[in-house]
Parts: sequence; C-alpha cells; structure tokens
Amino acid sequence: MDTTADEPLSPVSIAYTEEEYEMTYQQYFLHIAEKKIQAMESYVENRIREYQSEADKVRQDFKERFCVEEL
Repeated sequence: MDTTADEPLSPVSIAYTEEEYEMTYQQYFLHIAEKKIQAMESYVENRIREYQSEADKVRQDFKERFCVEEL
C-alpha cells in the first residue's frame, strides 16, 4: 500500500553553488544592461530622426527664402 500521498509535501529548495549564483547574478545584470542599451539606442535613433527633420525644414526654408535650388 502506497502511503506517500498521505505525507505532507516538503518544500523544494533550490540550492545554487556559489559559481551558479554568481552566473545567475551576472546574467541578471547583463539582461538589465542590454535593456538599458536598447533604450539608449532607441533614444539616439529618435533624436537623429528629429534632427534630420529639423535640418530638412531649415534647408527647405533657406531654399524658399533665397530661391536656391540645391545646396
């Protein structure tokens, strides 16, 4: 007769070796660093588009004011 079903379940502990813990810790911070880099890249790309748009407006304004075809 199997009595294991009547026994309370013991909590499962996750034991890491020091090396595994350091690896997990490093992976966590690597993940955060990658997210920050992606956010910064996105910010820079958006700023470049904004500057290009502004430059296009200034260029167009200059052409209209001074009747210039191309710079």
